[in-house]
Amino acid sequence: MKDKSVQLARKSLEIERDAISDIIGYLDMESFSKAVDILSTCPKIITCASGSSGIAAKKFSHSLCCSQRNAQFLFPAEALHGGMGCIKKGDAVINVMKLHVSGLQSSGHGGMEIITTWVHLFNIG
Repeated sequence: MKDKSVQLARKSLEIERDAISDIIGYLDMESFSKAVDILSTCPKIITCASGSSGIAAKKFSHSLCCSQRNAQFLFPAEALHGGMGCIKKGDAVINVMKLHVSGLQSSGHGGMEIITTWVHLFNIG
């Protein structure tokens, strides 16, 4: 049993290593740098998603708060019923979704777009 557990752990780590290595091939450095600049300077970061993507977005928002960034999770249904009042001029909104579920065009990377960022969603004020 112990040998099987170690073998499975190694396999899991190899899969993770390969997945991280694959990112280098399709990472758009210009877009990534722009996202980092925006997210590091905006007044507040709002994450938004539902289902299992919502769980990830909520955790990401919490992690941002733990690193001293002003962040908030906004459930999409609440956004439609007044929750969007939390978004102010200059804030960044990170919307997380699974493309194969929503029917949008796949990026070709496992059918999943990890983060779509809408910046300066509203021109308030």
